[in-house]
Amino acid sequence: MKNLKRIIMLSFILVISMSCSSDDKKESIADCETKNYGILTVNFGSNQTKHGILFTNTATSESRDKIVQAGKSEDTVHLKPGSYSIEISSLNQQNQSLDSEVFQNYSISKCDEKSINVEF
Repeated sequence: MKNLKRIIMLSFILVISMSCSSDDKKESIADCETKNYGILTVNFGSNQTKHGILFTNTATSESRDKIVQAGKSEDTVHLKPGSYSIEISSLNQQNQSLDSEVFQNYSISKCDEKSINVEF
C-alpha cells in the first residue's frame, strides 16, 4: 500500500513538472512572435572590463547603446527584425573605448536566436 501511494505521488509530480516546462516554452515562443523580436547574445572574451554595445539599424539609422558592467561574460538583447551595424567595445572607467569590433549588415529575423563572440 505504501509503495502504491509513492508511485501515485511520483507520477503526479512527474506529470505536473512536464506540463509546466512545456507551457514555459510555448510562452517564450509566443512572446517573440507577438512582440516581433529576435534574440542576440554577445559573448565577451574577458569579464574584467565593462563593455559597450552600439546597435544601429541600417535602414532607419536609429541607434541605441548599452553598457554592460564588468563581471559579466555575456549579455542578451532583443532586436526588432532588420539589418544592423553592431559595434562592441571594451571600455575604461571613463567609458572610452579600449578595443572595438564592428559587425556590418548583421541581420536578425523574428524569433532568431543568434550570438556574437568578441575576444576582449
